[in-house]
Amino acid sequence: MGGQYGWRLGGPLSVLGAHSLAKHRTFADYTRRYNEILCQKPQKPELRLTIVDGFCGGGAYRFEDGVVAGSPLILLRGVREAGGADRLIAEAYTAERPVRFHLD
Repeated sequence: MGGQYGWRLGGPLSVLGAHSLAKHRTFADYTRRYNEILCQKPQKPELRLTIVDGFCGGGAYRFEDGVVAGSPLILLRGVREAGGADRLIAEAYTAERPVRFHLD
């Protein structure tokens, strides 16, 4: 994979630039809010959502003294924080109808 980040399996994490950290914060807010809106309608038995992150990188970076999530992990976290799978499944049991939520 490309450009300024040198990804190698088992290699050291790349250092995240401040501009990318700002992008990740925006992406996290957007992802969480988008999923909150999509998951508002419990009457929908199934939510089909495909997201392709063509510039996702390796999933984790070094920033200052720690490790921060990259966009693949931010996306998964956004679904979880929106109450996506857990909320839909809980409402499905209450309403006694099948709901499938797959996060691949």
